[in-house]
Amino acid sequence: MKKRVVLCMILVLALVFTACSQTKPAAPAQNTAQTAAKTEEKKPETKEEAKKPVTIRMAAWGGEARFKLYDRVFDLYQKENPHVTLSKDYTAWNDYWIKKATQAAGGNLPDMTNVSWYSIREYSLNGSYVPLDQFVKTGQIDIKGFNETVLSTGKLNGVLYSLPIGVSIDGLMFNKTLIEKAGMKVPAYEITWDEYINFLLELQKKLPERVWASNDTGRDFKHLATWLRQKYGVEFYSADGKSLGYTKEQLKEWLVQWDNLRKAGAIVPASVSAELEGGDPWADTVQAKNMVCAWMSPDNQLTIYQLYTKNELVIGRTPVMPNGKNKYGEILLMTGFALSKNSKIPDETLKLINWFPRSIEGNRIFYADQGFVGVPDVAKLLLDMAAKESPQKLSFFKHAESVTTSQPPAPPTIPWAIGSTAVVSAYERQYDELRYGRKNIDQVVNDFFIEADKLLKK
Repeated sequence: MKKRVVLCMILVLALVFTACSQTKPAAPAQNTAQTAAKTEEKKPETKEEAKKPVTIRMAAWGGEARFKLYDRVFDLYQKENPHVTLSKDYTAWNDYWIKKATQAAGGNLPDMTNVSWYSIREYSLNGSYVPLDQFVKTGQIDIKGFNETVLSTGKLNGVLYSLPIGVSIDGLMFNKTLIEKAGMKVPAYEITWDEYINFLLELQKKLPERVWASNDTGRDFKHLATWLRQKYGVEFYSADGKSLGYTKEQLKEWLVQWDNLRKAGAIVPASVSAELEGGDPWADTVQAKNMVCAWMSPDNQLTIYQLYTKNELVIGRTPVMPNGKNKYGEILLMTGFALSKNSKIPDETLKLINWFPRSIEGNRIFYADQGFVGVPDVAKLLLDMAAKESPQKLSFFKHAESVTTSQPPAPPTIPWAIGSTAVVSAYERQYDELRYGRKNIDQVVNDFFIEADKLLKK
């Protein structure tokens, strides 16, 4: 009897102990795969995991040195955006336009391409480029703080087609050493056209043989265009690009000015220029050989010319015309990027186009290789870098800054007409007829107008 009582007590205690050790019922076992799936669903997805790999096709012109800069800049972008691969198509200037015309005709332009002020009219009007204003509204293209003078170079008829990555602006360059050896001083930063012409005539009287006061600036259509904008308030082409924008009398006035300097022996003769043709594009120039005291060239070339001479070079503003229609008239030579209409990845392409002119580190690498950058933070960076490098580099940036911020501003740069390359070639060819004495000014003017009219109406 006692054994039975003891066994019953042991059984009761065992049941009580078991109940106390299980405070709540155990959850039913779950399928292992289901559990893993739920865990994955709860795991947050990183930004880069969310982005699909993309390849952006891009095209640019230039030479080996520039292509290496582009490579470094794009490597930086790909490091910041690992899902992006850049397929780069680099070509020299002439080949670039031949290839681009073929691609545009076949609807196969790269996602983003280099744009020049020479070509923006043609490729915008034929629908190759996508207008960017809609993306300004969405914030994909950020123009906040962008220098308006620079930004306007990417527009046609008020519509933004290209975001500029740089602009070069012609300035008046002087070989300070040659001028001072002749017993004269370099003119002020701003000098009028009349003062400049008189300076050249006076300087030539004091120069040794085989040294000239100026190169033959009359042959450069950009300087003709600048002078026309200043004196008469007209453009090289009409607003629709179908005709020249000035009269025969106005062109004749420009040619007479330079012909008078030629007759006075103050500009480099055509025969001397011909002697140097075919040589090194920089070393075999009258500038590098210290044979000329003044010339007009894109401001970013000042540092290049300085590499080829021990003489000190300085830069001033293209001659001004305070009594003309416009005091200033410089043409801003824009390089930018545009979005191709046939791009299948517009959002990713726009991100890169927007990034290029604004990236501090990217522009530290590219270092204004295509000219002055219109983003204030970047412009300040470049000025600070130039101040530590060389007086010429600093002068280039300060010149560009002064032109793009001056008041009153120069008139907006109007995109060149379709077929402009052929028109410019015709102008240079006719000008050479004058330089070599094979035609007089009236013949040159008449023949050029006839040829230009045919070319622009094609």
